[in-house]
Amino acid sequence: MNNIHPPFQYINTQLIDEIMEDDNEALKELIVEFIYCMESDLVHLQSAYTKKDMVQVGMIAHKFKSMFNYFGVNHIQEQLQELEMVSRKKNQGPKSKQLMVELVQCSQHTLAEVRQLLKHRFPNHTLPQ
Repeated sequence: MNNIHPPFQYINTQLIDEIMEDDNEALKELIVEFIYCMESDLVHLQSAYTKKDMVQVGMIAHKFKSMFNYFGVNHIQEQLQELEMVSRKKNQGPKSKQLMVELVQCSQHTLAEVRQLLKHRFPNHTLPQ
């Protein structure tokens, strides 16, 4: 399989390939699962923040840490850790707002790159709507 692809800013395809050890079916499943989970979790994250449900925000931030790890998205890990700590204090101040903005932007960019990766590696695969 041709693993040459456009350069990505957020995801680390070398790490993904190392983790998946040339198991293309598992890679496709991981990518598809990530896309579905990220889309759903982003909606839940924003909803929880709007409702000031900081416990839920913290739980979703924790889930994002492992999801991002699979794709080598390490630059947001510190912010996720901070958001978890802020949520434990149930503090929805300016710091949590800043962290939310950074997390949502990173998540959207990562999701776009993972979609590109799916399209590049598995051009015949389409996601159901």
